[in-house]
Amino acid sequence: MDWRSLRATRAAHPEQKAALQVSDNFIAELLEANEIVLATPLYNFAVPANVKAWIDHIVRHGKTFSIGEQGYAGLVKDRKATFILASGGVYTPGSPAEGYNQGTPYLKAIFGFIGITDTKVLLAGGTTALAQGKVQESDFLQPLYAEVAAAV
Repeated sequence: MDWRSLRATRAAHPEQKAALQVSDNFIAELLEANEIVLATPLYNFAVPANVKAWIDHIVRHGKTFSIGEQGYAGLVKDRKATFILASGGVYTPGSPAEGYNQGTPYLKAIFGFIGITDTKVLLAGGTTALAQGKVQESDFLQPLYAEVAAAV
């Protein structure tokens, strides 16, 4: 049995159809958008499992990427994405902890893989200081508001 017939057999099962319907719905939402704004925390330097699960649903062969003689090609074109990453630590470019931010390179790579290469990243680092009362909420958010307004 080759992979095409195996895939067709699996797609006939109700559980597989239900899972594909969830994926189809997420992909339809993605394709309707001109710009994607993804705001997520960084947990242990990367995106949380629920964001990864959503990504696993939207990255599908024949829907958002293809494989041809030239290799992989993203099918989601002419869209922009803005990623807002909140973290307890500060991972700004040039900081000693910059390399711990695995969320930015992952999101840029996976969205680029499906064809979205016009991306911006806004880092909302230092939320630990906010949670500990070392900085006021308005003081923490004010510079972020300006960045979001300029980016979106």
